Amino acid sequence: MDNPFSILDSRLRAIEDLLPQIHGEKLNGKASEAYLKIDKAAEFLSTTPNALRVMVCKNQVPFIKKMGKLFFRQSDLVNWLEGGDTQSH
Repeated sequence: MDNPFSILDSRLRAIEDLLPQIHGEKLNGKASEAYLKIDKAAEFLSTTPNALRVMVCKNQVPFIKKMGKLFFRQSDLVNWLEGGDTQSH
């Protein structure tokens, strides 16, 4: 007989794996945009947070600054990587 905790653990991991997809898809029936903080945006771009801050200061990457914090739309970063514009703030 399988350990019931191992079954629960595997189900919980499957749910955790789905959460990022669900978070970016829909919220209350409306399309929701995935916003990343600097650490996650840097990881997404395969760079360091400090290198990303320098790119923000030079206006080289699309970003949003609210309440003194930096946010990045994942779709803007994808467009930027594919050669799109850097307008966003």
